[in-house]
Amino acid sequence: MSIPVIFIHNGNQDYFKTVFQQACKLNAYVFVLGDRVKTPLAHFYTDHYFELAGEFAKHYEHLSTNGYEVELMCFQRWFILQDFMVKHGMDRCFHLDSDTMLYANVDEEYPKYEQFDFTLSHRCCGNGCFFTLKGLSEFCNFLINFYRNKSTYEYERVTAHYHIRQKHGLDGGVCDMTLLEFYSYKHCGKIGEMMHILDGSVYDHNINETDQYFNMSPKGIKDIFFVNGKPFCGQKILGQDIQFKTLHFQGSAKRFIPEFVHAGC
Repeated sequence: MSIPVIFIHNGNQDYFKTVFQQACKLNAYVFVLGDRVKTPLAHFYTDHYFELAGEFAKHYEHLSTNGYEVELMCFQRWFILQDFMVKHGMDRCFHLDSDTMLYANVDEEYPKYEQFDFTLSHRCCGNGCFFTLKGLSEFCNFLINFYRNKSTYEYERVTAHYHIRQKHGLDGGVCDMTLLEFYSYKHCGKIGEMMHILDGSVYDHNINETDQYFNMSPKGIKDIFFVNGKPFCGQKILGQDIQFKTLHFQGSAKRFIPEFVHAGC
């Protein structure tokens, strides 16, 4: 079986329909796990894969100014994904956030990253990344043990991040990206980085950011242009155009998604 592209998403937003259709253009298996009432595109329902996610919720401590349910679900999705892969006999997948456009065939891309347990963007974000079942299971075990044992040095070190932000009047706090970054630091060499430019191409961390010195447009996003249906952006240090395999329309940039649909990719 080809490597499946998997979304975990609740809702019926127009932008997600576009993102889903884009992912289907070059990939044979694209699945949506979602709420049985709110997500018409769902192929599978998240409540069928919720046992480990429910167990995690018993131990989770909310340390963020963001909403409890939102942050909890960001953690729970990794347990849902693990359970889904186990029950359907998948040893690897490509996880895609619902605001990330995909312009690549993940089977063709995987050899670049097969040495890793999983990959991340910016060392902390799983918005468009490969996961092996082994790597994901080990990360989920780390998560639940982390929140079960709140008296450890590791727990106090990570949660201090929230208290420092509170002290300085900053929003945010501990989220799944906090723990992904901490885990990747502890397992250096086993976790790949999607922001590295390989073979003249890269995966986007955030279209709102210049990242590796990419050109920006007057809209405040990367200055993307298309060649034969493939997105490119000029990179100032290398002095060349780099192909993007994903574009992550984080936050308010979601409004630009319809402009980046290309049938020829």
